[in-house]
Amino acid sequence: VPNYVWAEYSSGKTEFGLQGFFSYYADPYLLSRDFSAHLNLGWYTHNDAGKIVDRRDRKPGFNATKLQYGLGLVYPVGMVDLMLEVNGISWIQQPDTMVYGREEFTYVTPAIRYKPYRWMYADLGVDIRVSSDVEETKPPWRQTLNLPNYPDWKAWLALNFTLLPLSPTEKTPEELER
Repeated sequence: VPNYVWAEYSSGKTEFGLQGFFSYYADPYLLSRDFSAHLNLGWYTHNDAGKIVDRRDRKPGFNATKLQYGLGLVYPVGMVDLMLEVNGISWIQQPDTMVYGREEFTYVTPAIRYKPYRWMYADLGVDIRVSSDVEETKPPWRQTLNLPNYPDWKAWLALNFTLLPLSPTEKTPEELER
């Protein structure tokens, strides 16, 4: 049964949801050259009614459901993109009390993207939890360690490659003007 500490809840069954997104680009012709904002909102159900999470657990009679959200802002400055993101989850119906990751969370992520080539870029960011650290699950091993279910911060680094660039090369403003 997937009931992992320091991770988002997953029931281990077939889960499903609906997600919508909206993007705004200040320059609709050169998307990566100007400010952009992106919003994601999703509803998910974990399909876990009757699932036994722990051997001392009772069987919950409901499906855990949540809203997942994200808002991202990107401001390009030459070969660098400055990025800011807010993301998290909010439970409509929380999973059973024995689930470790049943708390709601919100993270703010300042990040920077370095784009030395059209086919490669590197990201560096820090997720900072801005939601409260109220713990609703107290597994036996945590009573002595007193660790949170979600970390206060996480740093990450990503290196991205485009193996088969199928789109035509981006044109400079001068080439578009000609």
